[in-house]
Amino acid sequence: MKTKTLSSRRRVITLAILLPALGATLPAEAAQHATGFESDDLGGWTTTRDMSSPNASRFDWDRHAGNTPSWYTGPERAHEGEFYLFLE
Repeated sequence: MKTKTLSSRRRVITLAILLPALGATLPAEAAQHATGFESDDLGGWTTTRDMSSPNASRFDWDRHAGNTPSWYTGPERAHEGEFYLFLE
């Protein structure tokens, strides 16, 4: 039993020494962000349509309220508020 515990401790110590030496970092707590889709400006978020850009979206996002135009492809309503984003 002690050898198993000692082996686990050695692994943890080895990782604690090697990870920083290899340039690896432990993940920080993710920053939380929440936005709604009630305003037309979508909280400042935009879609890049210039396809030469590496950040371009190949999809057209639609802001919508109520059912999606085609049957069984999306929500009946927004989770919060009136509007949601979707793509078809």
